[in-house]
Amino acid sequence: MRRFLRTLFAVVVIGPVLLVALKNHSSAIAFQSVSKGMGKAEVLSIMGSPDAESTVCMNAAIWLDEPIDNQECTREVRYSALLMPEFRTVGFDARDRAILKYHFISP
Repeated sequence: MRRFLRTLFAVVVIGPVLLVALKNHSSAIAFQSVSKGMGKAEVLSIMGSPDAESTVCMNAAIWLDEPIDNQECTREVRYSALLMPEFRTVGFDARDRAILKYHFISP
């Protein structure tokens, strides 16, 4: 009976925690693969369907904290981490090329 309870605990508690960690880690790895100038279709094929999409960009054009000169962001996609106050964003110009990329972690 004790062995059964340990197994049940592992499946019910530890299993979902590991799945959340794996999803967040794979999202971080995919985000690292996104490069400047990449087309929106390619970004979506790497990152998957976004959690949010907007035709208004929230920040000035930056690429992982590096400002980008004279680039106008026209839309962005955002991916939220599971059970964590953080998200990853990729912004695109009028030709749907990646020009903005940032990772935000809320304090």
